[in-house]
Amino acid sequence: MEEDVYYIALSDLKAIEKNYVVALTEASNDKLYKELKKDLDSVATMQRKIFNKMNDKGYYNLKCASDKELNALCDELNNKYNNILEEA
Repeated sequence: MEEDVYYIALSDLKAIEKNYVVALTEASNDKLYKELKKDLDSVATMQRKIFNKMNDKGYYNLKCASDKELNALCDELNNKYNNILEEA
């Protein structure tokens, strides 16, 4: 149950962060931009704290990828990117 609450909070904060980034790119004046940036920083800090707490509790385990795995993923993404460019 606790783990579910953490996952929901983390997911919601990630969505909020994405929306703030969009709002920042469309801010019409400096004052609005600065306020949105301040709010984004606050949400990002909350998201990071929750992520760290989940990681500490073993709810969000990360594994280190090998160079081979990273290179394979980069190749796959580059191929997809190139295919998109060719289709455009």
